[in-house]
Amino acid sequence: MITLTKPIQREFDYKLSANRPLLPVKAAMALLNQTEKQIANLIELGLLLWAFDISRANAEHRREVRILQVSLVDYHRGVLPQEGWRDLRKEPASKSEWNDVVKLILPNYDLRCSELARRFFCSSTHILQLLEDGSLQPVPMPGRKAKESPKVMRASVVEFLRRRIV
Repeated sequence: MITLTKPIQREFDYKLSANRPLLPVKAAMALLNQTEKQIANLIELGLLLWAFDISRANAEHRREVRILQVSLVDYHRGVLPQEGWRDLRKEPASKSEWNDVVKLILPNYDLRCSELARRFFCSSTHILQLLEDGSLQPVPMPGRKAKESPKVMRASVVEFLRRRIV
């Protein structure tokens, strides 16, 4: 006879890949042991800072929310945003604060669609659709091969993220 024991809650060591700085809600649900609605409430209340909606501009379906890894780690460790967080999210207190967030998400160069897809935790097709919509701007690449992943202008990604803070 097999005896089942109650699972032991263990501390997660948070050794997450720097190549995937933005995580989907489902990953947040697993890491924080919360429901989708609870995660949405944490974002709305400002307890998970730096969440972004990466859905297409004309999308009539649900949002595609991605949460900065650091926000999840901070929340789990009990580091909560200070009063006035909402103002900081819409207009960061300083240019350096926003730059610090951007540095966590993007390297300091234009990225190929495939690399940006890894960082956004989405498909390359989604990034291509954002390029088609004009939400992101491509880097002109004369002579690009048909199968070669196009590059995306870093500045357009920074602006896209700034406009998409949840």
